[in-house]
Amino acid sequence: GNQASLQVVLLATAADGRIEITENVPVKCIITTDVEPHPTDYPMNRNSVCTEDGFFQIVIWSNVTKPHLVLDSVYVSSGNAQECKPAQTTAAYVKFRFPLNSCGARRTVSDGKVTYSVDVLAKGLPAGLATISRDSVFRLTARCHFNQEAEARIAAAVLTVPPPFPARSDGEHLLELRIAKDVSYADYYTSMEYPVIKLLRKVVYIEVRILNRVDPKLVLLLDDCWATPDKDPYMSHRWKLLEKG
Repeated sequence: GNQASLQVVLLATAADGRIEITENVPVKCIITTDVEPHPTDYPMNRNSVCTEDGFFQIVIWSNVTKPHLVLDSVYVSSGNAQECKPAQTTAAYVKFRFPLNSCGARRTVSDGKVTYSVDVLAKGLPAGLATISRDSVFRLTARCHFNQEAEARIAAAVLTVPPPFPARSDGEHLLELRIAKDVSYADYYTSMEYPVIKLLRKVVYIEVRILNRVDPKLVLLLDDCWATPDKDPYMSHRWKLLEKG
């Protein structure tokens, strides 16, 4: 069974120097043993794990040492970022999950293989036990090996922008000519104010613009601009408004 009986004898020294039995105390002891968790109880795997998506996943169990490890003292040796802190902590284990190239992980290349390695440390004894200067430090080195020439599938989406407008092309544009009232070009004559009467040789402030353009970089360059007394632009009677741009 898991029980044992003992007799504890209490001794004392008499006045004449003899040793006498003062009391005989029966003691019953219960023997217990540590039972390893069933493999199906493990969060992932009892050993270090290198995931396919490029992460270290390290599980440290408290009963990996005798006496049991203080899980609150377990840490990644060179990791201070939030992602290097435990992802999960229970009474039985602590789990870390972080990218292979973070938390101070070392990368080495040898014989066509890439190796990532990182150290997980712990120091201290369970609460209530005395500590001495020779206390050992728990150290676990996790390593992940990859074939340097292994193929990796990468999903990529290429988004293209529409091609730019050609530098030069033929077509028609809708133009509008407006007459400003002064040099500021802030106020223009409306259709209700025409015809506008101007004396000869007086400055006329004219603006020509393109309507409904789709290319903001389109520039209008005028060469000659004139006015006629009729809608026919080729009449012999004309007044030049702009000559040779």
